[in-house]
Amino acid sequence: MAPTDVLHAANTLVGLLGVASANPGAATASGALAALSMSEVWRRLAPQTDASNRLADDLTAELQNHHLPTQIRLLIPQMIAKAALTPAQIMDAGQPDPICTAMLAQLTDPAHKSPKARDGFQRVVTAVLTRYLADPATRGTLRPAFDAAIAAALQHLEQQVDLIAARARDEAQRLNVQDAMLLTLARLYAPGAPASFDAALKSVELALDTVARMNARETAAHSAPEEGQVIAAINQLNALGQLAEADAVLAALPRGIDAGLDALLHNISLDQARLLAAPDRAADRILADLTRQAHPAGQFRSLHDVWEGWYDRGRAQGANFDLNVALHLARVNVDRTKGVQHSQALADLGITQHDLGEQEGRPDRLKQSVASFRAVVAAVKPQSDPEAWADAMTNLGMALAALGARESGTSRLEEAVKTFRAALAVQTRDRVPLDWAVTWGNMGAALTLLADRTDDLPLARQALQQVQEAEAVLRDGGHQTWPADRIPRAQAVIARLS
Repeated sequence: MAPTDVLHAANTLVGLLGVASANPGAATASGALAALSMSEVWRRLAPQTDASNRLADDLTAELQNHHLPTQIRLLIPQMIAKAALTPAQIMDAGQPDPICTAMLAQLTDPAHKSPKARDGFQRVVTAVLTRYLADPATRGTLRPAFDAAIAAALQHLEQQVDLIAARARDEAQRLNVQDAMLLTLARLYAPGAPASFDAALKSVELALDTVARMNARETAAHSAPEEGQVIAAINQLNALGQLAEADAVLAALPRGIDAGLDALLHNISLDQARLLAAPDRAADRILADLTRQAHPAGQFRSLHDVWEGWYDRGRAQGANFDLNVALHLARVNVDRTKGVQHSQALADLGITQHDLGEQEGRPDRLKQSVASFRAVVAAVKPQSDPEAWADAMTNLGMALAALGARESGTSRLEEAVKTFRAALAVQTRDRVPLDWAVTWGNMGAALTLLADRTDDLPLARQALQQVQEAEAVLRDGGHQTWPADRIPRAQAVIARLS
């Protein structure tokens, strides 16, 4: 049997080959393919076990054929599994070389950016893709299944678009935003999973506010003709539905001539990125702006502060665009830092991955959060900084519990409980009552899930006692953000088991 990393890589390549073999006609005609994610296609696809196993064997042989160093040979399957492309990116690339280039562009881990790793990836993946894409049997096997999966995913997406547009239409009319723009934004933000519908709707509402703000800028710019012309040109392109063209005009405008105009263009660029549902572009523009500034408190602190603003806003508003901007910023800070700052940047990344995973209903994000917090725990020494270590353990426990809630079985939940218990050895009730209550309550919530899955009535009663104690301490301390459903959930489990 192939190693796990090779199997994950093979599954990724099967998805890529399946979409590349599928018929793009209906998707292209609908204009919705760009909004479709690979995970949405996978959810509607029967397992392609035979194809994955065969490709895993071929991938293993290909890794050996190129006589790569052991480290690179182990790294390439990880790179393939992480280099996820959307169906639109796969179909746009079309041929093996452009597909490989697009996959490499997705990789952000420093270990995946070395010239040797990228060269090995290009050689191995190009060879595999070339062979399989030229094989009529492979295309004949995969195409019908992926055609059906893409069609089902697109149908679901269009239903989500219609529902978002219907829910947001009153707000659009209040802001004097045309229905064509509303539908464009709904299509860009439409979610694939039911769990992310509320976040998508909120993001569309914020984008509608953005359209209204950009229109108001044009009205207010009558005293500054040069600025007014720029804003009018951008707004006109947007009104015609030419969002990408408006973005290209913005990107081409010269900077550094006038500080006031630079600030205006920066804000418009961020607004335009929101209209495009392109958090990566917003993050790139934030980073470019930071590069031109002095950093009295240091580069890490400046980027951390910007990350915090986007993260807090995204969390408070329930907006996945803002959290995705924060995700990109946190990744850059992880790549740039070492030592204590690196641990803090990893914690920022893990927190953002956790909240996005919860908000979008994506277990893969939660798995990334678990990995980030494991790295923080490994880097922080409990003897030298017990508080930071305990905070990292609490965050790890929360990520494990969130992932365990979405998986079957109890192993993740059991590990979460052990992790919380270790943190509580440092976060005692007498010394840090609010920190204790947060961890104690999170542990109680994990115990509630465990009791429900194992039909353990005494454990359910213990869980209820913990969440009640935690909420009392948090309430007395003025803490207002604990989940309101924890006590009712524990009571419901007790009622079922009694």
